[in-house]
Amino acid sequence: MKKITIRTIILTLLILATLSVSAQREKIKGSRNVKELSEPLRPFTDIKVIDGLEVTLIQDATTGYDLEMDDNLLEIISFDIRDSTLLVSTRKDIRSSKKLNIIVRFEELNSVTVAAYSKVISKSTINTEDFACNLTSDSVFEGEIKSENAVITADESSKVDVEFKGDEIRFNLKNNAFAKADINTEKFVVMASGRTDMNFKGNAEEATITLTDNAEFKGRAFAVDQASLVLKDDTNALISIDKDLVLDMNHKSELELYGSPSIVIEKLAGNSKILKKE
Repeated sequence: MKKITIRTIILTLLILATLSVSAQREKIKGSRNVKELSEPLRPFTDIKVIDGLEVTLIQDATTGYDLEMDDNLLEIISFDIRDSTLLVSTRKDIRSSKKLNIIVRFEELNSVTVAAYSKVISKSTINTEDFACNLTSDSVFEGEIKSENAVITADESSKVDVEFKGDEIRFNLKNNAFAKADINTEKFVVMASGRTDMNFKGNAEEATITLTDNAEFKGRAFAVDQASLVLKDDTNALISIDKDLVLDMNHKSELELYGSPSIVIEKLAGNSKILKKE
């Protein structure tokens, strides 16, 4: 019985090892012979980029893509549209290339998802009613957004750098994410945890900011009329508030406050500190 059990375990491990090897994608190096290719795409409203690719977005009258890259890489770049979402990916792992330029032309765009060490840069302003951006796995998004509402979620060391003009924008940040933004909005909401870092400028009529763990908010050039701040653990915030501030702080949190708002302290516990700045 023991022999059968041991044999079964060994066979299972061998099968799993074989499957793991077969699951690894083929690697490819660029030929260094650069060619260009342009093709149309049927309309889409959302885009997702994976596999470590860098994609440039440009608004145009027609949807499509323009490639400039090593000729043997042209056939491994995949553009797959399902339910109005364009997925940009590769069929093989690209180890090196002389050029790897990917431009995607869009008519209207509602969301951008970037994952797996990829990067998306929008050279055109994204105009839409509601916009969503989701970043994971050390990915990057840069662009200008004009919308009524926007939600930006960044996780796992991802980075976002945006200009925003609209009614409301929300940031959900965690696990070493970084956000940089120039904002002009009525309502501004941030929820950040982990070792996240933020650098904001611009203005907002109303701000709600919740920081936990080691999150750090820098907003010296960010002017807010009314704000509600919740700072916990070892968080730090620097912000300018003109009129009203509601404050909840505990543990070792620290606030550097510019402006002369009226302050309502709901909680001030632990070794938390408020530093008034001029």
